[in-house]
Amino acid sequence: MLETKISGCAIINDEKILLLHKKKKNYYEFPGGKIELGENRRGTAKRETKEEIGCVVDLREYFGPYIFNNNGVKISHVYIAEIISGTPKIIERKKFDKIKYIPIRKYHKYKLAPNVKMFLKEYLNYIKEI
Repeated sequence: MLETKISGCAIINDEKILLLHKKKKNYYEFPGGKIELGENRRGTAKRETKEEIGCVVDLREYFGPYIFNNNGVKISHVYIAEIISGTPKIIERKKFDKIKYIPIRKYHKYKLAPNVKMFLKEYLNYIKEI
């Protein structure tokens, strides 16, 4: 089965996570994308975030990998990230129609990509422990 490695950023502010609404799938997902040949997961997360929301980010903590099936097996790497320059906005308007900060504790009220759900469940358990 085809396996795709992806990497993205969980940008969290005031207990809310910044997500993009993907038109084609009708769900919210991380800024991020496919790891290209010769690229590492950190580089992909930074590049894709800049391409999709126009922001430069500093990567903090790593979460994952999250493995799920979505038109083939996806292996998702997620970094908690902080915006260091730029204001989040939709750059790729053909792919995305909304950008939104979603309350982390109310994530179940939104249609989310599988890896976003997996991350948020783990993240909520993680913050309980610290």
